[in-house]
Amino acid sequence: SKRGRERYAALQQAGNTTGRWCTPFVTTSGYGAQFFLQQLHLWNVSACLFNLPWESYVDAGKRFRTLEYWWWPDPTFHENRPAPIVGQPQDRAEHQQNYFNTPVGATDCLLYANPVLADEPTLGGPILAMLDNFKLGTGDMDSLLDGLASGVTERDAACRWLKTEGYQHLPRVLQWVPRECSAGEEMSGDACVPCQPGTYSTGGFSSRCIP
Repeated sequence: SKRGRERYAALQQAGNTTGRWCTPFVTTSGYGAQFFLQQLHLWNVSACLFNLPWESYVDAGKRFRTLEYWWWPDPTFHENRPAPIVGQPQDRAEHQQNYFNTPVGATDCLLYANPVLADEPTLGGPILAMLDNFKLGTGDMDSLLDGLASGVTERDAACRWLKTEGYQHLPRVLQWVPRECSAGEEMSGDACVPCQPGTYSTGGFSSRCIP
């Protein structure tokens, strides 16, 4: 569209205006603008904000070298090997006051799963226990994203990762699967073991012995 071409023209010229320049920051639906623009101000970086429709946003991220708001893991821009901006650790207290001097940190999926599963006593416990046990490193996730970027389905990418070098990841995956321990036991790896003297547990999924 003409509007889209105008936006791209402005994006292409952003670093080449006579006597002045700015760093393009590309987003869609305003995602990330409120905190990223604050950080650019703190860093004293001149930036041009481009809030594009989804299709133009994805195209711009693949075509130009820009600052762009995105979330990881997701395969959309994986083939471009984007480099993350590394800042100070997130200060959640400041973020609650809408002061974004620090970057946005990772989101704990348990914060969303707990209220959703609160009314599911049968399924809620095992699912929350598995989410609590679930640990996937950056290298693991990049390997999965490589699979998605090659055009395979999520299921096939996960199967490839699981079968890597003779199922080397299988023992770790089995530790994610929750076991229901009896009272007086706790989870250790993928098995229930008795509590040490002076500690106790009430049993259940992801049971832990406490003093």
